[in-house]
Amino acid sequence: MKNVTRRVLSAVLALVMSLSVLSVCVFAATPENVKRYRNYVAIGDSIGSGFGRPDYNKQGKMVVWGQRIEGAYPSYVADWTHAKLTMRQMPGYTTAALRYELDDSYKMHDWEVHELPNFTGGAYDKEFLDNMKQDFRDNIRKSDLITLDIGINDTWYSTISLIYYIAEYATNPNLKYGDTRGTLDQELAKYGSMETVVRNALAYLDGFATNPAQWAHFWALWGQNVTSYLTSFQNNYDAIVKAIFKYNPKATVVAVGGYNPYKDWKITSMDGLKYTFNITEDGKPYTMTLSDGKNVVIPGKTTIRSGIAATPQGMYDIYNAIRESYTAVYPGQYFYADVPDTEMMGGLAVSLYEFSSMDDSSFNPHPTAAGHKYMAEQIVKQLPSRN
Repeated sequence: MKNVTRRVLSAVLALVMSLSVLSVCVFAATPENVKRYRNYVAIGDSIGSGFGRPDYNKQGKMVVWGQRIEGAYPSYVADWTHAKLTMRQMPGYTTAALRYELDDSYKMHDWEVHELPNFTGGAYDKEFLDNMKQDFRDNIRKSDLITLDIGINDTWYSTISLIYYIAEYATNPNLKYGDTRGTLDQELAKYGSMETVVRNALAYLDGFATNPAQWAHFWALWGQNVTSYLTSFQNNYDAIVKAIFKYNPKATVVAVGGYNPYKDWKITSMDGLKYTFNITEDGKPYTMTLSDGKNVVIPGKTTIRSGIAATPQGMYDIYNAIRESYTAVYPGQYFYADVPDTEMMGGLAVSLYEFSSMDDSSFNPHPTAAGHKYMAEQIVKQLPSRN
């Protein structure tokens, strides 16, 4: 009797597995057979905007939005799905800025709004954000396909903005390196990246030193900023997803995962090494293999990354887990595309805004041509096929 039961269970399990494999094969799409859509809106930050692609760079400015950029992943997705593309990939946007566009009850931090023009060459300010609210909502309502790619700026924009915000309290005109501090663009044009960093750091310290009456206020702002690392992304992302489905309950949404822009940093000998733990069943210590081929014996259960890249990787793992969790909340409508192997432009690994470049001459964490195509392929894999 037990043998019969086992055979029945085995048969049922085999059938379930076959049906699961069949359903995946039927559902998963390729660029050649992906379902066609009418209207596609790409929502997010500079990752999907095409920043660094030749079609983007020829515009001659750091912030380009609203234009289809050939070679960016939304252009591939639009071509493969035969959809009309609306680009709302907004360089410099955070989850806070996007939530502000979609949620009338939400207010951004003062320093984020105040410094937004400074970080975007005057492209965005509060009036711009307010004027774009209806545009975002209308485009969501009319789209049957949406990609959502937001969050890479959340980990550092708020901090840098607060530093600049406090620096504007500085009253001492005799800063090292000369005259009073100008806008970011003016500083970069006049002094270059490194001196701009130094000048703004001095202005920040001067803002503290010369305004003791504001110290309680400054530290309160820092408290808000640090706390936001733990809560803001999740809260903002939740509000964004809910707003999208409020404005368009029938939309198909593909959330694009984040990748670690510091994954290839190698400042010390330990940076970038991968530890692979080989699991055994006999209870003996596991063998840990380093990426450089050296073996040591140490207990372990997984693969981790060492060095300076490990800390931001943990942050991105948390962000991606949040992004992926909504597949269970909106089954059949919300999908998650993981893109950990996105190839980046690279360049000098100084992750400060002042060192950002549109090519690989300095800090550029944006995808290469191959990286964009890879991301597009990962997106369409989540969509149904025409079969």
